[in-house]
Amino acid sequence: MAHDVFIAYSFDDQKIVDELTAYLERNDVSCFVANRDIPKGKSWAKYLPPAIENCKMMLYVHSETANKSEDIENEIALCLENKHPILPFKISDTKYTGDKKYNLVRINWIDAFPNPKDHFEKLITSTRKILEEEKIRLEKDKLQKENEIQKKEIERLKTEVEELKEDQQANKKAKKDREAEERALEEAKEKKEVEEKAAKEAITIRIAAEKAVEEAQAKRETKERAAAEAIEKKEAEERAAEKAKLEKEAEVKAAAEAREKRLAEKKAMPKAIVIGGITAVVLFLLFIVISKYINGKKQDLNEQNPIVLNTNEQNAMIQNPMVHSPLIQELINNMVLVQGGAFTMGCTDEQGSDCWDDENPAHQVTVSSFYIGKYEVTQAQWKAVMGSDKDSSTFKGDYLPVEQVRWDEAQEFIGKLNAQTGKQYRLPTEAEWEFAARGGVGSEGFKYSGSDAVDDVAWYGKSKGSYIVGSKQANERGLYDMSGNVWEWCNDWYDKDYYKNSPSTNPKGPVSGSFRVIRGGSWYSNARNARVSCRYFFDPAGRGNNIGFRLASGSN
Repeated sequence: MAHDVFIAYSFDDQKIVDELTAYLERNDVSCFVANRDIPKGKSWAKYLPPAIENCKMMLYVHSETANKSEDIENEIALCLENKHPILPFKISDTKYTGDKKYNLVRINWIDAFPNPKDHFEKLITSTRKILEEEKIRLEKDKLQKENEIQKKEIERLKTEVEELKEDQQANKKAKKDREAEERALEEAKEKKEVEEKAAKEAITIRIAAEKAVEEAQAKRETKERAAAEAIEKKEAEERAAEKAKLEKEAEVKAAAEAREKRLAEKKAMPKAIVIGGITAVVLFLLFIVISKYINGKKQDLNEQNPIVLNTNEQNAMIQNPMVHSPLIQELINNMVLVQGGAFTMGCTDEQGSDCWDDENPAHQVTVSSFYIGKYEVTQAQWKAVMGSDKDSSTFKGDYLPVEQVRWDEAQEFIGKLNAQTGKQYRLPTEAEWEFAARGGVGSEGFKYSGSDAVDDVAWYGKSKGSYIVGSKQANERGLYDMSGNVWEWCNDWYDKDYYKNSPSTNPKGPVSGSFRVIRGGSWYSNARNARVSCRYFFDPAGRGNNIGFRLASGSN
């Protein structure tokens, strides 16, 4: 049964909650109260999510104990995901903390302390107003859907009328043809032979045309690959030429220094030739003896004990830009090239009725070639760049995605990684992210990233936490977890109306804003938020145990 109001509260406030519930229900406002409406002995995790999704609004009873509850934070987050209004009813003057500070700071509330009962009348007035507004919004959505159905029905009837007219015309023509055949059977026979011949020729022409189109497409793709390879080759040649130039300059400098050294040695030689010669011989013999001893020891040690890096040695590798740890090399190796192309961004047909308002209008976008990470950045990779004491993830595991990462912390990670590798990694733009999630130029038009069956490709639906990256099916470009597991930061500011005036080529989002875009859904999201076109947002200064990121870079 769907309720008007879902009441989020702490058990410590049960008495006042029972009183305000009784007051609301006396005024014909149905309420869902967990302690009352969930059968004893049943799992709360089974009953709470559908109760929140099916309610019309949430009443949050704010107190000192409620402010500390992680369960209430999860209930508020789920309510916001389903875009239900929230009315905080403060029975204490405790300040918001944690995620509530970000999620509720802009929402109007009712101060009901120190005597909450004195504010029940204001509560019922505000609740009725919100429910009425929600009812109007739902009726408006329903009316809009009914209008769309009526439009489709009118179009269908028009099509049927046109087809009927065409059938009538075809019947008239058939009648005339039959009459003509009766008058001139031989002429009809010859005409039929001519038509059959023409049909065969048309089929031959169509087959040849389709083959020519396929050959032209293959030729164009080959030409594009050759152009990309030529650009890469030219850049490699330029880098090689620059390297050769630097090496040449170093050789010239070394030769000049060697000449100066020889001149200085020649001047000093008369005084030191005897002593220097004896010293050189002794040092040379000593070097040979020590080298053999050390090499023998090294061989024995290497055969008996493989080299294992301890934590200090690993940190030394991180601090040395000339050496890449295996984890950083793994990041480099797992960058996947996404060839540039055009696609329809936003609420496309396969998304059905699941689209949110900010996914409209669907619009054509062209993006240039770029690289994107095959996987979300893992906790092991994060620690390899930032240090082992910098991981604040809730769910621990080297190959779990890193989470509890602010947007600026992701940028700090990228800056350090670029300094260590000499590359130019960054966060993907929102357009690049959706193009890659849809499978790029080879997209098969799936609703989720890699499949129309969400369970094949995504960890979602209030799971117990994040999962090892790459443990679900990949999409058409070989990318994993672009649906579910953790939300992923994008570089763009968020604007719900941005699609109405977005540039058609390489859009980079608004120039400013209050929130950054996150994409892909998470282990806690429903399937609707794991779709490739779903847009969402988060405070860039905020954290979440369901928010991480993956890397991107330009095609060079």
